[in-house]
Amino acid sequence: MSRTYEALKRAENLRSGAAETGQRGIGAPGIATATADEDFELRQAMASVKIGSEVKTVVVSSSLHGEGTSSVAWLLARAAAANGENKVLLVDMNFRTPSLWRMAQAGSPEGVMNVISGEKTLDQVTQDTAERGVRLVTAGTGGDDAIVLLERADMPALVKELASQADLVFIDVPPFALYPDAATVAGAVDGVVLVVEADSTPVAVASRTIEAIRKAGGEVLGSVLNKRREYIPVAISELVA
Repeated sequence: MSRTYEALKRAENLRSGAAETGQRGIGAPGIATATADEDFELRQAMASVKIGSEVKTVVVSSSLHGEGTSSVAWLLARAAAANGENKVLLVDMNFRTPSLWRMAQAGSPEGVMNVISGEKTLDQVTQDTAERGVRLVTAGTGGDDAIVLLERADMPALVKELASQADLVFIDVPPFALYPDAATVAGAVDGVVLVVEADSTPVAVASRTIEAIRKAGGEVLGSVLNKRREYIPVAISELVA
């Protein structure tokens, strides 16, 4: 995992369709898909850095907007659940631009914000998804600013409570290089997976993000090279495969 997930590269191609046309191929509205083989490879990659054994709570973040953090978090949670063999909790703490509610077709908008504000308990806002073994907590609803919410939250206690609900927890957060939110969460979890967009994220920016994660007390478990482009036409690549 210190390198990249080859399985996630192929999963991104499945989600994006043919790279040269920009079309999207998805199993359901907004949901990223992967094959059984790719799920297996993801589980192997996660096991290599002890995700699921010693590492129970994982932040999935990026440096900038649009690198595919939410899709990667969904794919990791799906693979880790192993079709219901494990209990996985997917949590949206991206209060800036939340998207997991749409991707997972959430039935209720209430989530983390409502728990922090004291309106709801964690049990009340945790909901099932279409994937066996994967449950979701959305970012939630409320009028408070993200920083106000984070200052109000006892993040270590919240992460501990999330961990008590599942075998493994994946937390989607805003970009590290743009907002202070991610640093607040990163210091309370077991590790961080950094999503890097291929041919887009500057190396210097990614390096500064890794330094920021470590400065916040987080441990970088590895990186995911997402949205890898295929420059060889599909017809030709199939001939030489």
